[in-house]
Amino acid sequence: MKKLIKSSRIYGEGGLMDGAILVEGGKIASLFQRDAIPDVDAQVFDYGDSRIIPGIIDLHVHGFKGWAAKTLDKEEVKNMARALPSVGVTAFQPTNSAWDYQVENNAAIADAMEEGYEGARMLGIHMEGPFYNVKRHGGTAAKDVKPCSLELMKQFWDAGRGHVTYMTIACEVPGADEVIDFCLERGMILGMGHSDATYAEAMHAFNKGVKVGIHSFNAMRPIHQREVSLYGAVLLDNRVYNELIPDFYHVCPEMIQILLRMKPTHKILLMSDSDAMSAMRPGKYNIKGVINISEKNGLMHLEDGTINSSSKYVLYGIGNLVEKLGVSMEDAIQMASRTPAELMGIQRHKGSILPTKDADLAVIDDEYESIATFVEGELAYDKATSPDLTNPKMYDLLIEAFD
Repeated sequence: MKKLIKSSRIYGEGGLMDGAILVEGGKIASLFQRDAIPDVDAQVFDYGDSRIIPGIIDLHVHGFKGWAAKTLDKEEVKNMARALPSVGVTAFQPTNSAWDYQVENNAAIADAMEEGYEGARMLGIHMEGPFYNVKRHGGTAAKDVKPCSLELMKQFWDAGRGHVTYMTIACEVPGADEVIDFCLERGMILGMGHSDATYAEAMHAFNKGVKVGIHSFNAMRPIHQREVSLYGAVLLDNRVYNELIPDFYHVCPEMIQILLRMKPTHKILLMSDSDAMSAMRPGKYNIKGVINISEKNGLMHLEDGTINSSSKYVLYGIGNLVEKLGVSMEDAIQMASRTPAELMGIQRHKGSILPTKDADLAVIDDEYESIATFVEGELAYDKATSPDLTNPKMYDLLIEAFD
């Protein structure tokens, strides 16, 4: 059945409008101004003056509400997909990271992608590692960093059955050039991250075709006045897309302002870097023998203070940018939806509200919380009726709650 979705604040590709979106067959069929809404046989959703924005596309997300992409259980990945629309996400890349079973992990995500599932669409597998520079291993255990190996990369690719679309790599480590060539030949998007690269080493990688700064400014050699390093390179090179975690913990507001002055919004993509503890009760969790701490203020870290993923999500970050930094809603939407779509080459059918595109829509309130989310025209989340999508087993790992 057709759907007619109304609001006085619809952020279409042509600008803000008061009217309605007609959805048919999972696509946006038409947009109507308020005084021209037709009398059609359709299911009507009237959201008053709540904002309707394009569905958020999160290309770098490890987990949410107790579900993780770093798993051998395909059902856990499917549950992650079901949960993400509760924060306006309509498409994502399940992101694993360096560990002993990353090959098998790719196979589990591929299984989930190829079988039926509900919720946000999986665009492909994002492998964050294991080919890091051990000097910048961040929240990943140093023991899990692997030497850059073409043979191992082939195993990752084969296990993912063509679904590995995006990879984080430290391009300065021995063997990286071979792996980069292999990945680019298969159409993968490559990003520099967890890297101690100099400016020259970074430019070598960008000239080869690497084109993303992974969680920009985190796990990168910092700028020095005589060597601006990868950190400087991702700011200066206009070919490079900048991933940005907008939670104000990973990157301070002042650094975000510098980025916004250096790069246009069509080169900046918001991403969460959230992990399974995101949106969970604050406290100390014992996850596979490692103590992970989620503070009441939202900061997540290991016992030694190392920031380890994010407890927040992109919709929260949109609120930070708009309300605290004065970024326009239109620019925030560009970075949350259109830019990631453009990077992945799917902008013809995702990333904005425009006729012929997928009806991926997030309805949000003025506190930047989700009211409803439509994925390809289907209601994937409704605040009033959707069940709790939290993984209850996650609380078995809670060893101290911060009430």
